[in-house]
Amino acid sequence: MQIPGPSEIKAKSALEHGVAITRTAAERWDEQMRAWQQCQAATGRRGLSAWESARAARRYWEQVCSYQQERLNFLISRLQPAAGKRILDIGSGPGVMAIPLAESGARVTAVDPSPAMLELLKHIATERGVAGINCLAGRWEELDTLQHLDGNLPYQAVVASLSLLMVGIRDCLLKMMQACSSGGKIYLLWGRGKNHWTEQLSQLYPELYGFQYLPKPGAGLLLEVVLELREGLAGSKTNENCRKSAGCDLPSALPEVEAEEVDFIYRESFDSATEALAHFLDYFGVEEADRPRVAIIEEFLRRNLKTHNGSLLLEHPLPALLITISI
Repeated sequence: MQIPGPSEIKAKSALEHGVAITRTAAERWDEQMRAWQQCQAATGRRGLSAWESARAARRYWEQVCSYQQERLNFLISRLQPAAGKRILDIGSGPGVMAIPLAESGARVTAVDPSPAMLELLKHIATERGVAGINCLAGRWEELDTLQHLDGNLPYQAVVASLSLLMVGIRDCLLKMMQACSSGGKIYLLWGRGKNHWTEQLSQLYPELYGFQYLPKPGAGLLLEVVLELREGLAGSKTNENCRKSAGCDLPSALPEVEAEEVDFIYRESFDSATEALAHFLDYFGVEEADRPRVAIIEEFLRRNLKTHNGSLLLEHPLPALLITISI
């Protein structure tokens, strides 16, 4: 797709909304991400911490490998793993990409905030006899690039697939650039615009919780952030400030940015309606005794589950944007 400059994007947005935009794209991203995080916290859902469980890690591995292979294959083809190639996987989960990358001979660093996810990654890697994966538990925004990654720097490819749940996005991107070698590439995959799932949540939140769902910032805004950062790096004075905030020298040449619209299908499978209901009661934090809210989720499942090969499938389009930053 043709990429407009940050000034063009801001002018278009200002015309559409009838207001002048004075905040930076990075500030707007952080504001929207904080609002989404606060919206999630206000639900009181147990599902927010389920990511930390071994059961959730195993289910995520099985579901992604079985039903979302299209997205994995797409990214792996872009990463072009090869023997000895150093790849940084930010938000790796249980290794759905890290393990096949390492099986192709790449040396992978997998970063994820969930110890349960990384424990499963190590277990599966051992089962398959896969070497070359270094696991690092922590949030990318809280890690010190030089302190935690120094022995593995620089990387020839950095990837963050649907994992940019980060406040302080500008510094997070600068750290990715810092970690990437000259001639390397950073791949950012993020959802673009509204999709079927966010529309479902917009209907469910007022009914389940009594307040509106606030969505995560979209890929259009992420592209603004990247272009804004590139524009800032263009000036020698700003470039020096960026280097200081990143903690060490960034590549002297300006990064090139490409954006590609891609469309995937999100799929999640259940053996029975009972399993699907139990899963979403846990996901939304609803007790079985709360019959009015259980009925809301049952109706949601009736509308959305499809029968497929003896199982029940939740399926909806996942429009995304792949932003590639060439260092």
